[in-house]
Amino acid sequence: MQDPRLRLFSVFTLSLAAFASDTGAILALLWWAAVPPRHGKSIPGRATCAIWIMVLAVAAGIQVTGGNGLSYLLRMTAVLIIAGWAYRGQRGGEVLDVAVWAGGRHAGFETGLLAELAVQTLRLMEQDIAHMKNALRLKGPGWGVSSALSVAQTLLITQLHRSEDQALILARRGYRHGGTLCPAFAPPWTDKIAALCAFSILLVALGQFVIFL
Repeated sequence: MQDPRLRLFSVFTLSLAAFASDTGAILALLWWAAVPPRHGKSIPGRATCAIWIMVLAVAAGIQVTGGNGLSYLLRMTAVLIIAGWAYRGQRGGEVLDVAVWAGGRHAGFETGLLAELAVQTLRLMEQDIAHMKNALRLKGPGWGVSSALSVAQTLLITQLHRSEDQALILARRGYRHGGTLCPAFAPPWTDKIAALCAFSILLVALGQFVIFL
């Protein structure tokens, strides 16, 4: 999807649908399979798979204790896949554009700027982790518990320094609050159809949820 507004709307509605019922989760997965990826591959990345393993462990615990772990696994899998799809399709500046479009040049600009900085931090962390893993592989010990703790400590310290640097840069450039930005959107008809389908899935999922209650 090219329009970030419709992409965000679709992600929000599909996440609600997937969490509401098993039917919504299945339909959300079908939607994800039908909509072509904006950039690169559409399969989940390593981070999504790592989180899914933790979800699998929780689902197993729920199933063992008498709950419906399979339903939880299905719904959370759909939520993770949709979130990963949206994250990989996002490009720099889109969150700020949508925030300014929705909230104006003051509250919208500040909210969008914070969100852009957060997304940028996540992408920098991905690069840092990849570099650290390569360095550990070259040194020989490989990836283990002790190395993971060392990497986590290094990432924390690095992000604190980066946050301080970003704050200083904004202050030196005279930023206080708000800003001027004129975002322009030209959604293709395929994006509109995809967003309409996502909303329809939410309606079906909420209908199933009400019937279940």
